[in-house]
Amino acid sequence: MYLFRYLRRLELQRRGGRYLLYAVGEILLIVIGIMIALQINVWNQEQANRKLERNFLHRFELDLADDLATFNEQVGIGENGLKVVKEAVTLLHQENVEDDFYKLNRLYDLAYIDPFNPQYSTYEELESTGQLNLIRNESLRLAIQKHYAYYKKMEAEFDHLFVWRKNVTLGYDSDTSNLKYTDWNKEIFPPEIRSDSDWIFLNDKEHPQFKITETALAATSFWIRWHLGDYAEAIPKTEALKARIALAFEELQ
Repeated sequence: MYLFRYLRRLELQRRGGRYLLYAVGEILLIVIGIMIALQINVWNQEQANRKLERNFLHRFELDLADDLATFNEQVGIGENGLKVVKEAVTLLHQENVEDDFYKLNRLYDLAYIDPFNPQYSTYEELESTGQLNLIRNESLRLAIQKHYAYYKKMEAEFDHLFVWRKNVTLGYDSDTSNLKYTDWNKEIFPPEIRSDSDWIFLNDKEHPQFKITETALAATSFWIRWHLGDYAEAIPKTEALKARIALAFEELQ
């Protein structure tokens, strides 16, 4: 009798061991399944991040291409502006006739260069959302940050010099009669109400309006030349960053 109870107890212990083994096996399967699911989720997130990285790099490349097109266009405008300033100075020093005053005004209006206005949309989106770290290449990421900080500095410089030029050249609009001799005002100020005294200062180096006009042209020439120097520096910097981004984009394909 004792032997039967002993054998039965051994059988129950064996069954309990098997149930424990099954339970441990099931737990291991669940753990392995969770680990696989987490790994898949991490992989999916990594793929999504790489897709975003490629998208943002492509957008940076497009922004910089737009910047380069704008910068080169402004160089052309600025170089033409210097030519017309030179022509305006020639007019200022020659015959004091009404037609010369019209020409001088037209030239003065052409002596221009647009404010510095690069594309910030992609950079500002990444910076404001904290997604700049999606660009894994730390060296490239720092180069992008440095480049857009350079843009901000350039923009502030342009704005400062624009205000300076406006203040220096203000006298040309306020202390001469040039506004009457723009093409927009030709019908409002017909010849019968215009006066020779309006343009008598042309070729009169001692006349106050001659000095005001000459100062305005000199300030405009300085303003254009300064910014042409800025663009001469900005263009190769932007080309270099665009090339680095294009290479990084290709490596992610």
